Amino acid sequence: MSSLTLFELTPYAKELMDHIESIIDEKEDIEDNFSSALQVTDEGQLLIDKLIGYTNVIKTMEAIEKAKREEIKRIENSANIVNNAIKRLKTRIYEFMKVTGVENFRAGNIIFRIQVNGGLQSMVVDNPESLPDDCTKEVPDTEAIRRYLSNGITVPGAHLEPRGKHLRIID
Repeated sequence: MSSLTLFELTPYAKELMDHIESIIDEKEDIEDNFSSALQVTDEGQLLIDKLIGYTNVIKTMEAIEKAKREEIKRIENSANIVNNAIKRLKTRIYEFMKVTGVENFRAGNIIFRIQVNGGLQSMVVDNPESLPDDCTKEVPDTEAIRRYLSNGITVPGAHLEPRGKHLRIID
């Protein structure tokens, strides 16, 4: 009988729950009748043992999950601290190079460069009302505006921002 799975014990669980509900419905002495309901059959006790076992496994797994989530937070915080330190160090080198006017130098086998950021150049639409019709939809058509500006054509109400720069270390 002890090899029954929780699924196989489900009919006994239903019987037990029905018995408990009838006790509650009839407003009988719950404590006395509840004890007797739990001891109805060997299958009933087996069901209780299985449910307690499942509950213990669930509680253990919940504790493991909580510990792992806390560990993830700890590791993420640690990684963020390291990342911020890297940014500060790179900023110091970048600022040193800017102040000294050096945009490229070699130190041993490491090359330091200040170079222009890639990607699309930042664009600002200062005055959407003054944009030409072919540069607007319901909102300004930034692709058309960028195309004009990139080809050196002045677009009233918009301009390209200078590209930013960043430090690149090559080793």
